[in-house]
Parts: sequence; C-alpha cells; structure tokens
Amino acid sequence: MTGLNEVFRRAQALGEALSDTREYVEMREAEDAVAADLESSQTLSRLNASRAALTSLMESAEADGDTVKLIAGRIEELQSALAGMPLVARRQEAREAFAGLIRQVNQTLSFIVAGDMTDTYESGCGGCSGGCAGCAGCGAAEG
Repeated sequence: MTGLNEVFRRAQALGEALSDTREYVEMREAEDAVAADLESSQTLSRLNASRAALTSLMESAEADGDTVKLIAGRIEELQSALAGMPLVARRQEAREAFAGLIRQVNQTLSFIVAGDMTDTYESGCGGCSGGCAGCAGCGAAEG
C-alpha cells in the first residue's frame, strides 16, 4: 500500500511535469504579454472594478435598477473591447488549451482510480484527444 507521502510526492511530480508542458508555457507567456500591455491590463482592471461594483451593488439593500443596468452595460462594453484585443484572445485560447490538458489528466486519473470514464463521455468526450478510432464514448468513432 502506498502512503500519503508517496501520493503527495507523485502529485508534486505531476504538477512539475504539467508546468513543463507546451500548453502551460504558452499560457504563462500569453498572461505575461497581457500584463505587459498597458491597454489590455487597464481594460482588465476596469472590468474587474466594474464587476466588483456590480457585485457590491447587488448585495446591498439599495440596489438601484438603473445603476445595475449602467454597470452591466459597462461590463459588456469592456468585455467586447477585450474580445477585440489579440493578446487577450491569445491568452484565452492558451488558457482553454491548458484547461483541456488538465481535463485529460483528470479523466486519466479517474480512469486509473475508478476504471470509469463516464465524466468524459457525458461532457461531450474530449477524452480521446482527437484520435477517436478507439473511443467508445462520444460516437465520433462511429462516423
């Protein structure tokens, strides 16, 4: 039987291996590029401040519908502005690629521990990493 110390040692090794992946490195580089870009970072700061203001307003007993609409509109404007920024789009793509890698790792761990890939199949697959010929879960192998 493996002790907890060994499990944590292996989890640390997995974390280190993940931080050496192309997906992680690209995500960090994209995040650094956004942080270094004045327009992107200022727009993100304004978006975060607007979200915080909206959350605070919604939690208060004096939430004014017009003010809520105004702040919500500002949030939409900022999100649209961010969506049009190539560095922010690249960061989002890199984050999604890394999240996909993490999902695959979690699915593999689930399979190893429980012998069950149900989560993979129910979430629209993704567990076959595109090589669906041997995948029985999402139906892509059938077509």
